[in-house]
Amino acid sequence: MDPENMTMDQRAAAAGPVDSETVDAAVASFCEEAGGPQFALDDDGVAWIPLGDDRTLVLVHYPSQPGLAIAAPLPAEVAQDEEALRLLLDANLTPELTDGGVFAMPPGAEAPMLMRLVTTADLKAGALADEAEALIELVEDWIDALADRGEDEPDDAPRGATGAMV
Repeated sequence: MDPENMTMDQRAAAAGPVDSETVDAAVASFCEEAGGPQFALDDDGVAWIPLGDDRTLVLVHYPSQPGLAIAAPLPAEVAQDEEALRLLLDANLTPELTDGGVFAMPPGAEAPMLMRLVTTADLKAGALADEAEALIELVEDWIDALADRGEDEPDDAPRGATGAMV
């Protein structure tokens, strides 16, 4: 297939899996840029990075994937809210509402998370911090929108989700 006619996902997959050295360098650069302590992925390829203001960034290296998965949890009470969970599942079918990510509840997690893949090319370009910031902002928009569900027009609904949230 001609690379010019490939989608971003197809180009990322064609690049092949990301190696551990690229992931480690991207994580170290992210921690340095954030000005916080250094974090590294554990033996399972996971790092939980506290960002303050009750926000956490989760990094997961799936060796078969063409990038690094990043995730940001929603508040734990969302896991007990059936309507909220339904809205998150509905959002998974509309990539514009999740910036191409998916809401998931990994085994052992206390709350659903919004996850997306940062491609190998983006990791090598030093874009992990920007991608993480955008993910955290989108999760905060979702938290606000879920809290505003009872209002006629939520003020800060994520990426055009007002119709989906009302």
